[in-house]
Amino acid sequence: MGRLDNYEHIFALAPRPAEKLLTNWTAAAQNLFIVTGGPIRVISIFGEVQVTLKATPMNLSLVAAVTTPSGNVDIASALDCNADAKGTLYKLNTTFGGTMVAVTAGITDSPWTEFIMPTGTINMTSSAVEDGGGSILWRMTYQPLTTIAVVTIA
Repeated sequence: MGRLDNYEHIFALAPRPAEKLLTNWTAAAQNLFIVTGGPIRVISIFGEVQVTLKATPMNLSLVAAVTTPSGNVDIASALDCNADAKGTLYKLNTTFGGTMVAVTAGITDSPWTEFIMPTGTINMTSSAVEDGGGSILWRMTYQPLTTIAVVTIA
């Protein structure tokens, strides 16, 4: 392996950002990020309300739909997001799979519970339809754990 190859390998495993804007979703799983080629280390993942959400009871969760072994795992469980205002942040609980936390002050501590995500999809699930124009921008920072691991925005 030459010197250039070493730099390419380091770059291939460097942390990367990804983001997905969701607007007007259904009461179902909404794909955010698709992981293929191998596992990744999720360093951070959070949502930010871009347009105030509809005034209706609406529970949001983050779920890992894992390919192998097949199954769904709660990353952050149900949080009522009824009419949450622009700027509200959604972060993970300090306990993996615990209730998602809404931060309405616009600033938060480093809320990250790092985790390993095998191949599969990270989804946001909703208990209600958002058809009032509300939107959430989901951001994730991740590190590929193999040189062929890829994250695609769903």
